[in-house]
Amino acid sequence: MRSQVARVAIGSVIAVALLWGAWQISKGGAGDGMRNARDPGKPASVAAQPGQSGALRVDVSGVRGDHGYIIGTLCKEGEAFPSGCTRRARAKAADGVVSLDFKGLAQGDYAVALYHDENGNSQLELGTEGVGFSNNANLAKTAPQFDASRIKVNGATRIRVRIRYSI
Repeated sequence: MRSQVARVAIGSVIAVALLWGAWQISKGGAGDGMRNARDPGKPASVAAQPGQSGALRVDVSGVRGDHGYIIGTLCKEGEAFPSGCTRRARAKAADGVVSLDFKGLAQGDYAVALYHDENGNSQLELGTEGVGFSNNANLAKTAPQFDASRIKVNGATRIRVRIRYSI
């Protein structure tokens, strides 16, 4: 019972944050327009903003299967993590490792939250679809805090996030 309550709590926090991003991406708006319509297998990327030259590549490992999409959100320090992330990316899932690119970043501290939308419905199915956070921060009863997922971006930065599935 306690495990089920914890899953529901985690699910509600993560779902609100990630589903907002997924909905925005599926509508082709908000934020940064992360689709790569010409080649869905290529990393999704975020357009550079004037005066910003940093970039973050997130290599997502442990992806099971090639169904659906890997959907990621990026929060800058000061944004509510993970619900207030303003940058989003999406890439076609592939067995093994999938990469998401965020470009045009100012130097600073960021945190990443992501999930594997296996069935392509733009909704996190907690318990069956995988989730991950920068620094491979662990889920407890809620999503990890920004500090647990904090990474530094200074120029070209690359991190690896292991996606975890409950089942």
